[in-house]
Formats: sequence, structure tokens, C-alpha cells
Amino acid sequence: MQCTKCGKMAVIVRSYEGRALCRKHFFDSVDRTVRKTIRIGKQIPRGSHVAIGMSGGVDSVLLLYQLCTLSKKRDDLKVSAIVVDEGIRGYSKEVMRFAEKAAELAGIALYQLSYKDMFGMTLDDFMRKLKGRDLDTCAVCLSLRCAAFERKADEIGADRVALPVNMDDEAQGIISGYFCGDDGAGVVVRSFVQKKADIHIIMPLSRVLGNEAVLYAKLKGFDALSLECPHACGSVRLKIRGVLDELEERHPGIKFNVVNARVKAL
Repeated sequence: MQCTKCGKMAVIVRSYEGRALCRKHFFDSVDRTVRKTIRIGKQIPRGSHVAIGMSGGVDSVLLLYQLCTLSKKRDDLKVSAIVVDEGIRGYSKEVMRFAEKAAELAGIALYQLSYKDMFGMTLDDFMRKLKGRDLDTCAVCLSLRCAAFERKADEIGADRVALPVNMDDEAQGIISGYFCGDDGAGVVVRSFVQKKADIHIIMPLSRVLGNEAVLYAKLKGFDALSLECPHACGSVRLKIRGVLDELEERHPGIKFNVVNARVKAL
């Protein structure tokens, strides 16, 4: 198909918008979406120090690119990165190596910490300890990781943590919350985290669809870790993702509707 804007060959057809975009106009659209999300949400005031929570996936690489690009235009903005070693055998070390390479290429400082140092046990240890409580491993890990990001951000003087959360993640989290609550993950974290750091959590990619983040990274030639966490296979969110993806394919715009309905409700 041809780009709706300029007539050049399209790289994506947005069924939910009823238009196709070429490479340039696709990049421009995603960039504008991220900037608008930051601006409307007042996510990064002047003089901010933002720590990016690295995960090794496409979203964290895209977030790194977007915020580093923004920092070149704003001399008041400082950007650094944080990566957490969850202690997942065959996975966490790969994420750590990937984050080191990505931060080095971006020219920003990378700070590391581990569940073992912070909580006294790895995620694998956590799940063995919690065996029989029917907790979603991903929900527990997400809560622990956010607490770790906040702790390290406080230590390095960052006032904000940027999470690599796209619109798919937002929609999954909303639906998961309706069906599962916090799945007991909040109770688990509170039992290990004595003091919560006063750090703002921001999500600049929360209006970018997951498949568009993947396409953006692919067209830009970004590297991303293809390895999937071994604990993800039993996650409730993974099942919800499958349902939402199928609904989105049949009824374009479903994910936007889920997120927008939540925003209006708040």
C-alpha cells in the first residue's frame, strides 16, 4: 500500500486509524506520540534526572532511544539507566550484559543491583518460598523490580524512573487488575520493602502499541534481547495478552478503548 500522507511505499497499515504510513511518517508519528505523552502528563519537568528501568526487550531500547534523543534537545535533562538482576537462571545474566552494551552505546551511566542484595533472595528463591500460594510470578517480579528501581534511583539522585511499558502492557495490567487484583504481589513486596522511596514513575511509551514498538526498533536497526523469561509461560498476563491480541486483530482499537476507559474512570 501507499502512504496516506505522501504516496510512498507504506511500512504499516493502521487499521484502527484507517491509514497507511511510510517509514518517515511512521517514525514521526511514534515520536510525536511519545513527546505528547510526556508533555500532557507533565512527566519530565525541567531539571529532571530520569533513570530508565532496563529490561532488555524492545520497549526498553526504544525508551532509551527516545529519552536520549530528548536529552540532546534539553540541557536540563539528565538520563541514566538501571538494570536489575532478578537471579533467574539462564536469563538474568543475559539481560545484564545486554543493558551494559545498550547503555554504553547510548553514552549514559548504567547502575546495577540485584534481588539477592536488596531482598536477600533471588526471584527463583522467592517462588520456591511462596510455592503453594498460587501467585502470578510475573506480578510478583514486576512489583519487586519497581521497588528495586525506586531504591536505586533514590541512591543515585534520580527523581524519576521511566518504565518500558507500552499500551499493550497497560491494557493487560488493567484487565489483569479487574480479574486478579494485585494477585497478592503487593503483600509480598510490602513484607520485604521496609521504606518506599519517593520517586515518580513515568511511562512515556504508554500510548505506543506493542507491535509498533517492535516495528520501530526493527526499522531503526536496534538490537533487542530475544530471550524470553522462563517464568513468563505461566503468567496470567500472558494469557490476557493472547486474548487482547486476538480481539485487536478482529476489532482494531480495542486496546486504546481499554486504556482510554480506565483514564476516563479516573
